[in-house]
Amino acid sequence: MIPSWLQKFADNNGFEAAIIKDGNIFGMIGLHYIDWWNKTTEIGYWLSEEQQGNGIMTRTVNSLIQHCFNELDLNRIIIRAASENTQSCAIPARLGFIEEGILREAQFLHGKYHDLVHYSKLRGDQK
Repeated sequence: MIPSWLQKFADNNGFEAAIIKDGNIFGMIGLHYIDWWNKTTEIGYWLSEEQQGNGIMTRTVNSLIQHCFNELDLNRIIIRAASENTQSCAIPARLGFIEEGILREAQFLHGKYHDLVHYSKLRGDQK
């Protein structure tokens, strides 16, 4: 997996970054891809259970949003989260994303299909 992440970064088509505390990795955040023509990207993230509920991921995602709009000059950011993962869905809602719909059985994980909630935020949505 790491070689594909390095290639994505080398191709200027997204990245993966570790979230580290006290020398330990307890989460990841990244851009799955960057569509430079349409100025769109998709953010993905995960956080260990013991670190959840402290606002770490909300602050991290917000920082990445600012980087996408201000440094990368993108116009649209997408986040997709499993519908039953209420903590993950709360992050885009908290950060002003618009729910655009449900992608039915769009992710196969842990032996079953999951619906994904599709959220987006536009540069013009910034306050």
